[in-house]
Amino acid sequence: QDKHFRVLKTQGVRSGPDCQNLLASLHAARGILGAQLRVEGACEIVVGPSADLAGMVVGAFPPGGAWAEDGIPEASIEVSGEDYVAGVADDLSWSCWRLN
Repeated sequence: QDKHFRVLKTQGVRSGPDCQNLLASLHAARGILGAQLRVEGACEIVVGPSADLAGMVVGAFPPGGAWAEDGIPEASIEVSGEDYVAGVADDLSWSCWRLN
């Protein structure tokens, strides 16, 4: 049975430290799994199906930017996967972090 994750895109959050800080600021939100950042891209927050998207907005404003969808995070992409990072790909254009 596949599990689907949603990716919440930001605007203007383009550095690793800012992406990690945004992820850390969301630690109390239900369903947050991690963050990813592609070279020359914007930070994306990876959430599971149980994520409380409306609750994320409270107290979580992306540093140096905004949520890509009118100030409200919305699921923009669904991808299949596991509950955790199960492996890595040989793709140096991505950096990924997960909550402990």
